[in-house]
Amino acid sequence: MNSKSTNTKELLISKLYHLMKKNRSSKVKKVAVIVLIALILWILWQFYEFTMLVFSRQNRTYLLRTLLQSAEGVWGFYLFVQLFSQPKKTFEKNMLLSLWLLFGLWYCVQLPLGFASRDPLIFSSPNLLFFQKTLPFLSSFTQYMLLLWGLLGLITLGFYRAKKRWADVDEVFLPALFFLIYQGVYFLARLGPDRLQAQKSSFNQVVYLLLGVLAGTLLFHPKIRKRAIQILDYPYLCLIASVLLLAGTFFFGTAVSGGRKLWYKLGPLTVQPIEGAKILFIFVLAVFLQKHVLTLQKRDLKANLLTLCIICSLLFSVLMLQRDLGPLLVLLAVTLIMFLTVSGRWALFSGAVAMTALGVLISFFTRFPSMVYHRIMDFWDPLHYSGQLTKGLWAQASGGLWGTTPGMSQAYKIPVIESDYLFSLIVAEKGLLGTALFLVVFFVFCFRGFQTSRFLMPASRRDATVILGIFLLFVVQGALIMGGNMAFLPLSGLTLPFVSAGGSSLVINLLAFCFTLALVASRVRKVTPTGDQP
Repeated sequence: MNSKSTNTKELLISKLYHLMKKNRSSKVKKVAVIVLIALILWILWQFYEFTMLVFSRQNRTYLLRTLLQSAEGVWGFYLFVQLFSQPKKTFEKNMLLSLWLLFGLWYCVQLPLGFASRDPLIFSSPNLLFFQKTLPFLSSFTQYMLLLWGLLGLITLGFYRAKKRWADVDEVFLPALFFLIYQGVYFLARLGPDRLQAQKSSFNQVVYLLLGVLAGTLLFHPKIRKRAIQILDYPYLCLIASVLLLAGTFFFGTAVSGGRKLWYKLGPLTVQPIEGAKILFIFVLAVFLQKHVLTLQKRDLKANLLTLCIICSLLFSVLMLQRDLGPLLVLLAVTLIMFLTVSGRWALFSGAVAMTALGVLISFFTRFPSMVYHRIMDFWDPLHYSGQLTKGLWAQASGGLWGTTPGMSQAYKIPVIESDYLFSLIVAEKGLLGTALFLVVFFVFCFRGFQTSRFLMPASRRDATVILGIFLLFVVQGALIMGGNMAFLPLSGLTLPFVSAGGSSLVINLLAFCFTLALVASRVRKVTPTGDQP
């Protein structure tokens, strides 16, 4: 009896235990389900709030900015990949068309939205006083940007068709080139409403672009191309012309903004002769180095080295007298790199670099010319010596990863931003990602030039050396101005090739670029990354 009752009690306790365990597990499951539902609802609510925030009126400009920069990044990556592969026949056309459409959104939607977010009056009736004098038929900033976008499209189409007809030697150059040009015109137009003293820069840049393209495409025509290339047969005439162009400013030059007399005034235009003199000097240097390449590679090279020093001193002395040290530094660097490339004489190259550094140190400590001292001190301690560079660095720091978006930064307060500090504006309003893309495209453009030079070497060493010198000029000048803007190097007062405001610079650089394509078209059919002709 006792055993029966004991078994019954144990059975009841066991059932009660299992029942309690079952109830407990069901309660735990219910609580877990409730917590999970609450978590899902919270996530959905947060996503809803984020979506409403992103698509709100205040944040549309940032959302569009992010989408456009992402699309730009894909475009730039695809362009970079083509450096090391053979592009398709439709690659150039598709890249130019997509670039033009992409920048149409930047020009006609993003920039007006950026200004509208900062000042609602700018979107419809901005303070575009420059329309009253130059373009009175326009009444809004958006209309102005549409006009620029349309003109750029027509210029791009004309240049593309002329190149395809007479100098179809490469598919990578043009997309990279017009990316840089579009960026320059875009940011110059962005400065219009904020800097009325620079109000005509963007429109003038398009006019100079048209002049450069018209003159450059003439070099593609076979008959004109043949005559233009003959200039390389007369290097010393090029040297005399470059020296006379610069020396003439002492007698017939004019000053801009109260500075030194470094320009010629031709009616309503001002022309800076150093831009043409740099290219002519590259011709002289390339022809001389290639003519004496075998002698330069040997140990007994005193006579040719002395001749090279005399050639350089003729032009450099004029630049020293003008106190135009930026172009002097560029040409000196290009000369040394070209000498090293052709001769392979590292000892002489190192000695020349050491002597240059010694000369800079002597000039710094003696303060003669004083500009060297001031440039170095501006670089060394911009907070105390250069308010211009300090404002540029603060503007760049405000950009962050994505940038402040065009039209939203205070970078327009930097003095002379349209020429010396336009790169700071790009960093401020496009951020680290946009700046990285800009550097990648600039690298693609210049590296393709070096590939072209190497590709042309078996056909004509002289022409290949000329192309090498021209693209070295772009690289050195771009590195100096970008490094100076970011306080990595002393600022040299140069223009960023194809980007900064400056009619002389843009036209001459376009002519130099077209001259390189003309050289290639006169020798071979197509440039390939492997160096083989198809």
